[in-house]
Amino acid sequence: MRQIAKEVLSVAIILQLLLESFSHRSLIHGMMTPLINPLMFICSVFLLSTFLSIGLFMPKRHFGYLLTGFVWFWLGLTDFILLSFRTTPLTATDFKMLTSVVTVIGRYLNHFQMALVGVVFFMFILILIGLCIKMPYTKIKLGRSVLAIGLSFILMFGSFHVALQAKAVSTNFGNIAHAFADYGFAYSFSTSVIDKGIKEPKSYSKEKVCDVLDAISAKNPTSAMSLLGLRPLNLKVVAEDTETATGGSSVPELVIDDGNTQKSPNIVFIQLESYFDVKRLKAFEFDKDPTPNITALRENYSSGYLTVPSIGAGTANTEFEVVSGMSLDYFGAGEYPYKTILKKSTVESYPFVLTDLGYHSHAIHNNMGTFYARHSVYPRFGFDSFSSIEYMNDVEYSPTGWAKDSILIPEITKALEATAEPDFVFAVSVQPHGKYPDERILENPVIIPKVVSPLPEMINEDNDTTGSEQSESTNSIETKGENTAHDDTSNTDDIDVAAGDNGDASSDLPPLDIKTS
Repeated sequence: MRQIAKEVLSVAIILQLLLESFSHRSLIHGMMTPLINPLMFICSVFLLSTFLSIGLFMPKRHFGYLLTGFVWFWLGLTDFILLSFRTTPLTATDFKMLTSVVTVIGRYLNHFQMALVGVVFFMFILILIGLCIKMPYTKIKLGRSVLAIGLSFILMFGSFHVALQAKAVSTNFGNIAHAFADYGFAYSFSTSVIDKGIKEPKSYSKEKVCDVLDAISAKNPTSAMSLLGLRPLNLKVVAEDTETATGGSSVPELVIDDGNTQKSPNIVFIQLESYFDVKRLKAFEFDKDPTPNITALRENYSSGYLTVPSIGAGTANTEFEVVSGMSLDYFGAGEYPYKTILKKSTVESYPFVLTDLGYHSHAIHNNMGTFYARHSVYPRFGFDSFSSIEYMNDVEYSPTGWAKDSILIPEITKALEATAEPDFVFAVSVQPHGKYPDERILENPVIIPKVVSPLPEMINEDNDTTGSEQSESTNSIETKGENTAHDDTSNTDDIDVAAGDNGDASSDLPPLDIKTS
């Protein structure tokens, strides 16, 4: 039994050090994890030991160790490769998105690199087969094996209980990238496998919800908005007790009440890929305004900040929160609702609400319709129609192969002109998709940033603190992005909103290719 414990723990320790080196993309940092967070390291070693103990039930237990270690090693290596192209690590949800990965992998890896990955994987398989043949058989001692895996479970759960109490690990992954860095790859990836989000309470029912709403309404009709820090817009819903030409009751209307006229406004929401206001970076000064059009809109119309659930990646999750109003906190670690619940169920959303108000809802995305399964997700959101890049003409592409966002302008215009009823248009851009280059690309840039501070802190215009500090003070997830939101209620009785999809204080981007008239 002592020999078994030595074997299992030795392999688990080596494997844990390798996984952390992959996760942190640094051999030195990986080797330092036992000192940086010893409780996390111990928990992860016992977790890996539990998996390795499965080999005790195999006729060649040493090959069982090797096979289990190979699976974890390949997961860690995949995470290492992924972090070269994005900021979010490998989670269980990624395996549900393989169909989406196939459609875009060519933009990240060339044919030689893809072939090299395939060859390396095939060589590993051949090596495993060879070792399996050569390794000696070992006698399976059922009692010893059961005892060993039982002790591993006890040590794993016991150490996790201690680590949770000491806050060395957590069950709440506010930001998936930071969670993997703080709590280790083995624990974080395992959590993404088993964490399915909150469960429906046993007492949940329509009657219970109505009772809660009635209680809130009776106490204070506007209390819900007050709690959210919102204020009513100058909009109202008008319902007339008249009948239509077909004999049915007329639908209510969403109208702008300016004191003189009542018109149902078109609503255009543009989600900007990777956009954030670089002027909020304390570390830089610019010789001219890098985003003059956004600045003009902010100065002349309503503007503010939008807290989003993603940093550096996760466009689809920001879409989900914006369109549905639900928080990703209710879902599993690293989960993409587009690939889980929305594959089989509809969800309450703005399109469904606006449909009852007589609106036509249209979604636009200048990328493939199958990317993140938008072609099947948007109908479950209640969108009446969807235009993906397959239905767009005269599309221009960036040097990295993504469709330029200028195509959205005629597409939005077409959507607004195609229907007689008021429109809700939800457009998602894609041009700046992917990781920003580390090296200088433009030899003669039009706008030249000047470094004035060593740290890229974010300016908070409300209380002059950094973005991360504000996130903590508002009790939101501490690594959520703070992005500029904007709405424009113009003379055309339209409501236009533009917002960034993820926060990233480490990247820069060029201004939008939209010129003011």
